[in-house]
Amino acid sequence: MRFIGRKQELKQLTEAWKKEDALILITGRPRFGKTRLIKEFVKDKNHLYFEAGAQSDRLNRVAFERVFKSHFGIQAPPSDAAAMEWLELFRLYSEKTEDGGKILVIDNFDQLYFENKSFLKIFKKAWQKYFKVNGVTVMAVAREAAWNRVSQTERSAKKIWTDQIHLTQMSFAEMMSEYPHHDFNQLMIVYAITGGVPGYWHFFNHCVNIKQIKKSILQNILNPYGKLFAEVSTLLETEVWRPNAYHAVLSSMTMGKKSLEQIRDMTGYKKADVRKILFNLEGLGYIEEVSYLQPKKTLKKKSKQYQIALPFVDFWYTFVFPEFGLLKDDFQYYKRQTLSGMIPYIKKWFNKILIEIIKTASIKKKIGIEIDEVGGYTENDQWIPILAFDHSHRKMLIADCVYDTNAYGKLDFEKFKEKSTGLEALNKKYSTYERVYGVFSVYPFEKDLLDFALEASDLFLFNGLSLYSLK
Repeated sequence: MRFIGRKQELKQLTEAWKKEDALILITGRPRFGKTRLIKEFVKDKNHLYFEAGAQSDRLNRVAFERVFKSHFGIQAPPSDAAAMEWLELFRLYSEKTEDGGKILVIDNFDQLYFENKSFLKIFKKAWQKYFKVNGVTVMAVAREAAWNRVSQTERSAKKIWTDQIHLTQMSFAEMMSEYPHHDFNQLMIVYAITGGVPGYWHFFNHCVNIKQIKKSILQNILNPYGKLFAEVSTLLETEVWRPNAYHAVLSSMTMGKKSLEQIRDMTGYKKADVRKILFNLEGLGYIEEVSYLQPKKTLKKKSKQYQIALPFVDFWYTFVFPEFGLLKDDFQYYKRQTLSGMIPYIKKWFNKILIEIIKTASIKKKIGIEIDEVGGYTENDQWIPILAFDHSHRKMLIADCVYDTNAYGKLDFEKFKEKSTGLEALNKKYSTYERVYGVFSVYPFEKDLLDFALEASDLFLFNGLSLYSLK
């Protein structure tokens, strides 16, 4: 499987590695590519890679001794031999002479702490006494949620590192760069399912049309024997207590419940319990606060609203969780799924993807507006999918997003423009701003709109093909 993206993170690793003393921590959610990133970086360098197992401290010490002795061509000890202590193991490894520098990679670093609460102190001592003195670069890889728990109990957990790299979702623009010959709509559909998680992308690498994408969904996600069928459930159960309550909250969010009060009414849980669950889910990166550009007087009336931040989690709770029991009990049930709700689901993520693309295009100066703020806008139940401000040049972009197989025409645009001119609060506050209109669609436009756009100086049209030019 080829390495995808992460150019910025590789650059960060290279800069950190060049330092005389390099003690680097890489964190991120499962499947975000932590291990793949580190292996890509060290593949042409002298290194020792050790992956801590879900086992006792003693067994991990035995495993480390075997790995490091194998690395140096030394015969491994018999299985019943006494296990060496961590400090002695680290001393022996660091004092071994090698050409070309030394890199020690410890994957699942958090696992070592949970099996031995003294491990962090031992490791810190080994760094100061052996690794640093002998010029050993150490790279530790940890799961985000687990490492957050470590950091809450150990003050030194955040302070001992010379560099820390936190992996987040890769952007859609990065995905387009990695798949330059793929159709925009197909990439957008895959991203709406997988998000910016390379660990999920490879399940769709072979797909060249919508039919194959659907087949991959059925085989890998809805199939009870599929590798991603229980993915979200399994991950959640390793990160929270009372996972059933979290399932209920996340499921209610896919049904349009966004505020604390709406989720409370849907689930039947106490308000304090829902608040705590939302707080934890936001901390874990499952959800995020909805950011609308609204008149201030409107904001005061509404409570916080939330949305699922990870496309794959959103997809799983939309299409798998409601049918989980049936899918699990009837091994042929998944084959009868039509995925009838895919269009509105994809449309939701299409809007979010376009906001990201517009931001990227603005930074790279590929559109005639330097964006300071961008998001959806709502006023008196009227919805504008994209509103962007260029405050320095007193401009605003008002854009419609269309995910519909019916071609978008001049009449559609005139209706949208009329709706935007009726937004009193927006027009009053930004009466001196120059207005620029846009329409984003994955499908072609009607000829009358194309002809009109050629004459209009304040209208820009973007379809699936031209969106590539914004990456």
